Amino acid sequence: MQMLHSGRNTPLAFVSASAALLYITFQSAPMLGMMLVHGSMTWVSAYVINRLHSEISRKFAMALFILVNVSLFYLAMQTGYVQTLDGQSVTDSSLILVAMGFPFYMLQSIGLIVDIAMRRLSAPTYTEALCLLFYFPKVISGPLANNGAFLAELRSYRLDLDYDRVSLGLKFVLLGLFLKFALGNRLEFLVIRGETLNPWVIALSTIALELRLYCDLGGYSLLAYGLAMAIGLSVPLNFAHPFWAESMADFWRRWHISLGHWFRDYIYKPLKVRYPGDTVGLFITFVVFFVSAMWHGVTLNFLLWGLLHGFGIVFYLAFLKGLRAKRALNLLGLWLFLVAGRFLFMESDPEKLRQKSLALLDADAWGSQSSLSQLASHSIVSYAALFATLAFIAWEGWSLRRDPRQRPYAMFLSTPILIVMGIVFVLAVNSSMTGFIYARQ
Repeated sequence: MQMLHSGRNTPLAFVSASAALLYITFQSAPMLGMMLVHGSMTWVSAYVINRLHSEISRKFAMALFILVNVSLFYLAMQTGYVQTLDGQSVTDSSLILVAMGFPFYMLQSIGLIVDIAMRRLSAPTYTEALCLLFYFPKVISGPLANNGAFLAELRSYRLDLDYDRVSLGLKFVLLGLFLKFALGNRLEFLVIRGETLNPWVIALSTIALELRLYCDLGGYSLLAYGLAMAIGLSVPLNFAHPFWAESMADFWRRWHISLGHWFRDYIYKPLKVRYPGDTVGLFITFVVFFVSAMWHGVTLNFLLWGLLHGFGIVFYLAFLKGLRAKRALNLLGLWLFLVAGRFLFMESDPEKLRQKSLALLDADAWGSQSSLSQLASHSIVSYAALFATLAFIAWEGWSLRRDPRQRPYAMFLSTPILIVMGIVFVLAVNSSMTGFIYARQ
């Protein structure tokens, strides 16, 4: 059923809807003002760069824009307006600069400016630029859109309420709500930070945080993916069963896919073209993970996290990729690096990180009955969420073995399964309404 032709007012309609939904959701008019200022700055920069004929001038203006954005991001982190991403939810929307999604639309805006400076795109109109940056399904926690594909789809957009597409989109929305609120938010109660030096608690917290990040960001990404599908202006799928990856390289192709594509397109490929060679390529991989680490948080633990995963990828590419017995080694390496990396991810205080590392190496602490008994302090509901998440992931693997080519998450989209998930979501949502991990205040 065709309802609305594309036209010059389409981007404006999406921008208005995005602004209204964000204001209603977070009740923060200053936040909207900040977003409009940043979006306007991006559009003006795009317009000016597009009119520059000299390649040197365009690249200079591009570098200046990137420097300003990175400086603003770093300043926001240093002043506390954008917090280090340590897996805790954002719930406080009372600050003037509640930078919901700022790390994401900063990357989106930098990508747009780079594309224009390199003559991959012409400058969008003002409302097209705002729609690209602030399209409401993706603005809080991504996924990042491909600039060219999104603008092309926006310019040819028709609101066509196709029943099959809308119903499939809403199924993804319900699946995302279930993952985010029924599972992810409940797992938060198993993640204990602070002064604990109990190795059992630290280990459980590390595993729970890994699963929580998947459920929170993966759930929100599926929600955004489904909502955009229902509207008819799509965003990319951001996850594809990452825990069933066969190597570290495969994991990063499945986890936070749009962010990985951004780093590939705007950092790895340009550097690889400029500095060819296998050895240099391994070093560029370290650079990519260093930038990713600093995007998550300018702290020692994230620097170590980036170096750890950079080393893991380099080790895989240099030594494991060609081995005949690579599957077992790859899986062992993948899970060792995942658990160790998430442990670093969780604690930003260097002294606490050191103490917890020593606690994990203390054999007597592992054997202490009092240490083990502390695990009983968690509620049965939190443990139920943990086992439900593990069952969810196991179901992914079982279904993928039966049909490796099926659409990601298709195994959860049947009506009976979604009805059960919907009931659980309704029962869980009132008692687990925490904020979004990747939307940093």
